[in-house]
Amino acid sequence: MSSATTAATGTGSPRPSQPAATGATRLTRALCWAAAIGIGSSILIMIGASAVRYSPAVPLMPWPPGWPPLEVAGHLPVAATYAALWAAVILGGGGVIAGLAAVARGARFPARLLIAAAFVAVAAFAMLPPAGSTDTLNYAVFGRIAVLGHNPYVMTPVQLYRTGDPVGRLAPQIWHKHATLYGPLATAEQWAAAELGGTAPARIIFWLKLWNAIVFLGVVVGLDRMLRSDPARRARAHLLWSLNPLVLWGLMASGHLDAFAAAAGFFGLAMALRRWPAALLAAAAGLAVAVVPAYLWAGRPLVHSLLLRRGKVSVDNIYQLFSAAYRHPLPPSVDLAVVLVFGALALLLLWRLPDVAPDLPALQPALAIGIAWLFVWYYQLPWYDVMIIALLALYPRSRLDYLVMVQLTAGSLVMMPGGSGTEPPLGWLRTFSHEIWFTWAPVVLLGCVVAVIALCLTGAWNFGPRAEIGRPVRTGA
Repeated sequence: MSSATTAATGTGSPRPSQPAATGATRLTRALCWAAAIGIGSSILIMIGASAVRYSPAVPLMPWPPGWPPLEVAGHLPVAATYAALWAAVILGGGGVIAGLAAVARGARFPARLLIAAAFVAVAAFAMLPPAGSTDTLNYAVFGRIAVLGHNPYVMTPVQLYRTGDPVGRLAPQIWHKHATLYGPLATAEQWAAAELGGTAPARIIFWLKLWNAIVFLGVVVGLDRMLRSDPARRARAHLLWSLNPLVLWGLMASGHLDAFAAAAGFFGLAMALRRWPAALLAAAAGLAVAVVPAYLWAGRPLVHSLLLRRGKVSVDNIYQLFSAAYRHPLPPSVDLAVVLVFGALALLLLWRLPDVAPDLPALQPALAIGIAWLFVWYYQLPWYDVMIIALLALYPRSRLDYLVMVQLTAGSLVMMPGGSGTEPPLGWLRTFSHEIWFTWAPVVLLGCVVAVIALCLTGAWNFGPRAEIGRPVRTGA
């Protein structure tokens, strides 16, 4: 039989040798096991660090009688907790990357198992004390200010503290003199939690975490329903969002209100499908109805509060590698320089990031602008990354997945364990932490910026199969 006939009939198509095929299978299986072990052990470590009352990851606060929330009496050693949570970040980030690589090689994780595990993890974190950040204490304080009839955009936590209020006593020192900078809808959520929680900060925070759980799981279900026709994209979405330990830590363990912002962005963009052009106009109208009256109500005090925080830097920004000035509040001229860097990267991504989601016209520009801001702005916290992770799950797989996960892992290392809101104790622990903050994490973050620019210039995104939401995969182009 001629080679042409063989090629046409497929009866004599060349096949990879058995050893090569076996090696590829073994690698895929090893990646699957690495993902399962890394993700599972990371989540278990995080739950353990959250469950103990006197843990470096958990802010101190009076504990109300009864439950929820739940806690375990006892103390966790400071150094061991730092080390365990650093390990959890590496295991979690590495586990997700291994899982993404396994899916790209043909592995398929059972979707029902991933969803069930996500529901269990979210329920556990919702019932436990806040861990990894003191921001939930701020939420409780601002909600309490609103419940008492004061304006949280004018009244500061220290003013509430001076009244002897039991919730006001818990405001972190760094926020004592600052009014809230959260939007009106966030203030409404905090008011509702404070109304239900009364004078018990732990109970107020429980309500905040419970609502986070509801919206987080809403995105889990939304992703699953939208991608159910494509097993590979379905598994990838649950790895990036539903069972991503770093996302669970930032949103569920820590209780950050960014869960609401991420869910709103996800569902807003998911509704704007080309098949339903009126949905985009409806989304814009809904935004105006929700936002305009709220901001008119908050008025000038909200804008003033935001402007007071302009120039504040986070500890792990990339610019401190070039100047120690980026470890302190920035003057307007330096602030402008970063604005120009952000604008340049955003324009490059808008130009070079392919639009490969044909029925989600807003997805490519949202990712381009979001990635540019997350990668180069001078104030970043790892839970901010959730604004693009759920959107990335709707985008075809590419090398961008790995860059976003590396960026999230580096930022999460900086914030561990975060329960006290202060520096770690003196000695090797503080020295090691400073190395992470001021050298290792910024170097990795800078590497991510260089890598995303290289992808833009070379076009080597390595996209997987493209498909419309809810339709079978198209393997061509």
